[in-house]
Amino acid sequence: IAGDDFKGINIGGHITASGNISSSGDMFAKNLELTADSSAEATLFILGAGSNPADAGKIKFTENADKTGGSYTLEHNGNTNKLILNSNTNNNLIVFDRTNARVGINTNTPTKALQVTGDISASGELKVDQILFNGPRGNESNNIKFEGLTQLSSSKAAGLQWDFPND
Repeated sequence: IAGDDFKGINIGGHITASGNISSSGDMFAKNLELTADSSAEATLFILGAGSNPADAGKIKFTENADKTGGSYTLEHNGNTNKLILNSNTNNNLIVFDRTNARVGINTNTPTKALQVTGDISASGELKVDQILFNGPRGNESNNIKFEGLTQLSSSKAAGLQWDFPND
């Protein structure tokens, strides 16, 4: 089926292909919709060849029809059990590690439930049970900087105490 011949065709079963399926024109110009009946959920399967292949499947989003320009790729690696979001300019933007139940931002090897490589900006409250400072790393000094604060309180009862050398 080619061109406009595909318009208006309702396929009530499965479409199976051993090669590429592509379209041009209006076939998928706006939406590809999966609609389930009442007995199942709509699911799009992307199956890699073999058992746990490294390149188990990808979904690529591009800005231009010729597949150039800015892009994002959502990639599943069956060997490492990771789902990775990359862009055309940065790899490992977000990594979901299924084996260890971890998420990495700008790192492919998160060692904690959430690991961020780079600066973090937050607004609102940050609530934590414990803050652990392991001292200097590399050329960093053994200081914690609190910039822009108008007030800093400490509590011996809560196990938080600040010693200010100029007090």
